[in-house]
Amino acid sequence: MTVHASLLTVEATGSITRFGSELIDLSRGTTGRSYAERNTLYLHSRRSRVWCQQRTRFSGGGAGIAGTNALAPSSDMFMVGLSGGEPVMLAQAMGFADASAAAAGTTYLPFGAEELHHNYFPTVSPVAAGGYFWIFFDAVRHYGHLGLQRQLWGAAIDIRSDGNYRVDASHPAFHLPGQEFGTGNHRAFAALDPCRKDGDSCTSGIDCCGGTCHFPEAPQELVEPMGTCSPPMMNMCAKQDEKCQTDRDCCLPNPGEPPLSCIAGFCARLRLD
Repeated sequence: MTVHASLLTVEATGSITRFGSELIDLSRGTTGRSYAERNTLYLHSRRSRVWCQQRTRFSGGGAGIAGTNALAPSSDMFMVGLSGGEPVMLAQAMGFADASAAAAGTTYLPFGAEELHHNYFPTVSPVAAGGYFWIFFDAVRHYGHLGLQRQLWGAAIDIRSDGNYRVDASHPAFHLPGQEFGTGNHRAFAALDPCRKDGDSCTSGIDCCGGTCHFPEAPQELVEPMGTCSPPMMNMCAKQDEKCQTDRDCCLPNPGEPPLSCIAGFCARLRLD
């Protein structure tokens, strides 16, 4: 069963519009930069609010980030599935237990209302990892005795094995370390390191230009396994974090393990719901 596909969800009509905007899915064509199919996922046409989309995208065919619903400076993050439907608030990532708590203004954040509805410029990691998608955004929250700071945050998004993204799949956000304070940090982007050629060391197939990292059969205990980038072997399935084109390329799971799915070009492990 194919749950996810190698598609990108992008915002089509610019970064800000006052009279509605459109979230579309573009299926890339076989040549150049052309697109074979255009599918409207969500059309926001209400004139009473500004729908501010930050040209964000979501790896994998199951879901897409629908940017922010903004009456600046207030801004909340939403998600919409590639099957369409109404956007779902990423409530837990923004400090709420669920959407009803957001409507009531009830938060688990320690400083209450001061930290709410200030979430901007969501972006997505280019690969799934650990059974999650990963989003990054900037938010205005308290940081200890330094008071309110605009800083970069990250949050995990569940990969739904059934492809259903009609409920909040986010988790509480975590602060990204190593940031300066007082500088208004914003627009976080995750990028992979330059790929490594065959023969170089690697920790997963994501490190390698060829997408395959070969590990010794008897790795040392208490030491992070270190492999070697190598060409893919003929008629061998792709393991977790190795390059793939379809779900059929990924290895079957061992008994009791979640299945692998080809997401954004690499085999990723799905969490069992």
